[in-house]
Amino acid sequence: MTFLNLGLLLGLGVAAIPVVLHLMMRARPKKIEFPALRLLADRRSSNARRMKLRHLLLLLLRMAVLAVVVLTLTRPSLPPARYGLKWYEWLLLLSVTGAVFGAYTFFARRAADEGAAAWETQERVSRLRAISLLSALTGLLLFVGIPWGLRVRGEILSPHRGVSESIPVAAVFIFDTSSSMSYRHDSQTRLEHAQQTASEHLQILPTGSQVAVTGTDVGSQVVFQADLAGARSRIDSLKPEPQVASINHLLRQAVEAQRDDRRRVAEELRATDGSDLFSREVYIFTDLAATAWNVPDDRGLRDLLLEHDWLHFYLVDMSVDAPVNLALTGLQLSSESIVAGEPLQLSVDVTATGSVSRTPNVEVFLVGEQGKETRPAAPRPVELTDDQTRVRFTVPLGTDPIQSGLVRLSTSDPLAADDVRYFSAAVDPKPRILIVADTPDDARFLKAALATDADERAGTALHHCTVSTVSGFSQQTLSGFDVICVANCQRPTDGFWLRLRQWVEKGGSLLTVVGGRRKLDLNTGWSSEDCQELLPAVVLGIRRLKPAPVTLRFETVHPITTSIERMGNEYRTGLLIRQIYRCWSVKPAEEATVIMSYTDDQRLPALLERRVGEGRSLMMTTAFYASPRLRPWNDVVGWPLLMLCEKMVEYLTGAAEQHRNYVSGDPVDVRLVSKQPFTDLLLRRPGLRQDRRVIEPGQQSVLIDDAAAPGHYHLLSHPDQRAFQAGFAVNLRDEESDLTPIPENDLDSILGDDRYSLVDSPGELQEAVQVGRLGVEVFPVLLGLLLLMFCAEHLMANFFYDTDPAMAE
Repeated sequence: MTFLNLGLLLGLGVAAIPVVLHLMMRARPKKIEFPALRLLADRRSSNARRMKLRHLLLLLLRMAVLAVVVLTLTRPSLPPARYGLKWYEWLLLLSVTGAVFGAYTFFARRAADEGAAAWETQERVSRLRAISLLSALTGLLLFVGIPWGLRVRGEILSPHRGVSESIPVAAVFIFDTSSSMSYRHDSQTRLEHAQQTASEHLQILPTGSQVAVTGTDVGSQVVFQADLAGARSRIDSLKPEPQVASINHLLRQAVEAQRDDRRRVAEELRATDGSDLFSREVYIFTDLAATAWNVPDDRGLRDLLLEHDWLHFYLVDMSVDAPVNLALTGLQLSSESIVAGEPLQLSVDVTATGSVSRTPNVEVFLVGEQGKETRPAAPRPVELTDDQTRVRFTVPLGTDPIQSGLVRLSTSDPLAADDVRYFSAAVDPKPRILIVADTPDDARFLKAALATDADERAGTALHHCTVSTVSGFSQQTLSGFDVICVANCQRPTDGFWLRLRQWVEKGGSLLTVVGGRRKLDLNTGWSSEDCQELLPAVVLGIRRLKPAPVTLRFETVHPITTSIERMGNEYRTGLLIRQIYRCWSVKPAEEATVIMSYTDDQRLPALLERRVGEGRSLMMTTAFYASPRLRPWNDVVGWPLLMLCEKMVEYLTGAAEQHRNYVSGDPVDVRLVSKQPFTDLLLRRPGLRQDRRVIEPGQQSVLIDDAAAPGHYHLLSHPDQRAFQAGFAVNLRDEESDLTPIPENDLDSILGDDRYSLVDSPGELQEAVQVGRLGVEVFPVLLGLLLLMFCAEHLMANFFYDTDPAMAE
């Protein structure tokens, strides 16, 4: 036990004052003139003994009250342990007290009902009170006091010895280096404030201490520095990182490092009792943003901390009250590969936290080769009616194969890291499409969805479309086309399917829209072996869909459906509400995937896919055909059909699979497609950094797993930079803009209820560390005990000298 005010122990001498007062004010016997002198003489000796005992008990209680007063003023502290009573100890205390009180009440009533003389009844009750008091004290001592003392003794002595303020410390400083720690308040970022707090605390560590400093950036290691100067230098070098690991992960590393170092010290001391030269501590400096933690923790961190209970954990809160922030999140592009002449549709969420400007401006810029920014669209003022508003832009792109740009908030706020979002898109040449049908009229509707005559005349069509009849198909050179569409063919020959299958197996892409103008001849070409090996399903017959109305639905996650959903809910809903009246029932192949289905009773397939060799084959089971003389198969007309056809062609050409926008830390796989050979690849990173990578002969792609910094990345062949060019953009995680603190119950579930101290200022940190190293101050407990003893003294004084009125009569 230690004392903050040791000199006040001299005040224990005042405990002798009641003794002096007792001797000076001792009651003297009075002469009593009473006829029954013999009775008084017999009772005199017993009354005197009883009065001495009462005076002695009251005297001891009053001395204890004064002693507790002095002890409280010295503010003693005890080694860390759970001094409070546990639930079963409270239960035993209440049980013993209740049993003694019940026994006293029973026997007191029984003595009063026996009809004895008043003096005899009073004597019995007094004796019963003394016995009850002694029984209660003995029971509480045996059943509560001794077990409690043994438990506390075990917690104090095991597993480590008490430490003093002069013993060196082995500390691990964990800094949250996520982007949210760049929040600026009072001219300091949260990380700078954490660095200042840690540096000040580093100066008051005892001589001989050792410190390990680590951030939450990926790849950080917990290594103890050779001296405190090295630790201070490491603290000053920390900076916010875009790619970070969870604090849970770093805490586990810190515990393991402390455990290994403790074993090393024990081996050097050749001790087997767990002796250690250090008081071991872990400090976590964080803004408590919930995104920095894994909730729930599925790796047993709580159990690990409970197992190593010789470690002290201090959670230093670096957050600010009522943070404010404007952020750009949820950036989406209509497509990451745009056909030349097509504008880019871009959307982003403006997210508001706290009391911020409700009318910020959002700007879009295209970034050139030398970093020059051009604004293709006017700034867009945003009215924030709630905490999140979606903003959309139509961005005309240039002719360069790789287009880089950014979206920026022109309104400043304390967290600048999430005020900008980067994007990249490729500008591809117009895909060449061959549409094969029985007659040009049968291909009219599908061709209009891909490239209208007016768009072709104006030069604004997004696809080069060529129409061929089935009979003229054999005259076409297929190598010049990216996609072949078969529409409304009644009787394709076996040679027709054979040629298509061979072309698809070599990497071609096929879209088959089952015919709708005339009934198919299912007994000839549609049932051939080549057709069944090429198409995703075997056509069985026409089916009228019930119950009406029947619509489309997305059956699985697929690049086509994902691309449609990325365009927005209105586009997705606009397609899925279109009514379908008839379709062809099919039997899917074993390796086929159903992408869309109908909302009919049998959930018939609508759009299917099958991989054939190196190519892919899509099949639509309802016809894209409209005629005023014939009953329509569906009302998928206008922009929904145009959107669906565009997304299917985009998928078939492979444009939908070429990702160019990533989140910090994601692995980036870039396909190396070039007509000219090259041996080296130059990677230009944000911040004017670049590195070179060697390309092996025949290498098809390159994996970049260290793209963490937000910004634009460009890959160029070397030395001839014209042989290959590619680019992509990297952004922070949207979660970094969420400043919501982690709830305290989640912290308890991760770390344990009593395994950490949460502080939010240097003063509180120093006080918590002092308690952790020197013990638990029991000042509040002693104040409570003093109050109880005052009450007990008052009750005992009245208890000993009260007189039952009934007995006094």
